[in-house]
Amino acid sequence: MAVAVAAVLATGSVGANVQANLRAEFEAASGPAALRIGPGADGRAVLEVGPATDAVRDVPGVRAVVPVLNERVEPLRPEAGTDAFRSGSDTGLELSGRTMGTPELLPARLVGGRWPEPGRPEAAFSAAFAEAMAWKVGDDVTLRTRFGPLPLTLVGLLDSGYAYGAANGTRVGLTSLETLQEALHLDGRASRLDAFVAPDAERSAVHATLEGRAAGRWSVEPPPGVAEAPTGALESLRSGLAVVTANLLVLGAFVTYATTLASVRERVREHALLRTLGLGRRAVRRVALTEAAVVGAVGAALGIALGWGLAWLLAHLNGAVAGFEVRSVV
Repeated sequence: MAVAVAAVLATGSVGANVQANLRAEFEAASGPAALRIGPGADGRAVLEVGPATDAVRDVPGVRAVVPVLNERVEPLRPEAGTDAFRSGSDTGLELSGRTMGTPELLPARLVGGRWPEPGRPEAAFSAAFAEAMAWKVGDDVTLRTRFGPLPLTLVGLLDSGYAYGAANGTRVGLTSLETLQEALHLDGRASRLDAFVAPDAERSAVHATLEGRAAGRWSVEPPPGVAEAPTGALESLRSGLAVVTANLLVLGAFVTYATTLASVRERVREHALLRTLGLGRRAVRRVALTEAAVVGAVGAALGIALGWGLAWLLAHLNGAVAGFEVRSVV
């Protein structure tokens, strides 16, 4: 009985666990922003922050709009015995300028140090990238940009397994928007705007309203991680496993019935002895039912515990095979 209950629970949880953890993985990879507003079809790489922000800030359901400026840079290392710098290897480092005054809206979390302060030449890099470059908190680093060297102080380390810290193969860094705009001579401009939707707002309705406001001047898209989430495949998996779970439930009920019936038949002599000792039919039946109830309750409790263990094992096995982090077991 315990095995039957465990099989039903574990099988029924597989689809829910895969869906919950994959969805959490995609949401973590994309960060908290619900929609991204980028340059339109005019071929520009950046947009004017002021007009775009004014156009979308008062859209119902939008609780915040923040600019983001991204740039590919390369570390510069000092030449031995000179004041000159040489370029490091082609790391493909992406430096992102963000609004540091609202760290709760940043798609990253710290594992060391602190966030860069607004307007200051400071940066936080992915912990994995900093380790590969032998950088530590407090180091002064210099990055090569299109307009020359950009000196920064490393003040924080980003979690390399979460959101932006895991992007671009963990080759990422965050600095204040003002610092990067000044270095790139892009005052008042950004690569895109991140729009944060209120929890009680309908994302599709907000998306449609933003597209109407953009009127072709800007593009409005969900973050890549959310847009690529395989919702249809996950729903198909859950539907298929629901059928299997239903079949296992019927099979488990039959096994339980057959086991209980066999137990009663095996104890016919014991029941006859109880009758000989003076117990009536109702009393014997009551003994048999009580025994079956106790065995059923113990079996169900053991099955639930075993089922949770199997669900945990299957969730981590699926995570290892599919390559996603198991954040919860449902």
